[in-house]
Amino acid sequence: LTQPLSWAMAFFAYQFPPFILAAHLGGISAGQLARMILAMCATAWIVMMPLLYLWWQFLGYFG
Repeated sequence: LTQPLSWAMAFFAYQFPPFILAAHLGGISAGQLARMILAMCATAWIVMMPLLYLWWQFLGYFG
């Protein structure tokens, strides 16, 4: 369950060079790339982060 953390951090500047390179190699336009990043971040924050919190709580990190 460490993947949601990386999905949610796609807005940070150090994450953009790999996205730009992959988009260029894959022939993806900037608009499509922006929509993909927004969809990944929204999925991470709305769905995966609460599940990650519940998982950590189950493991005993939050008492």
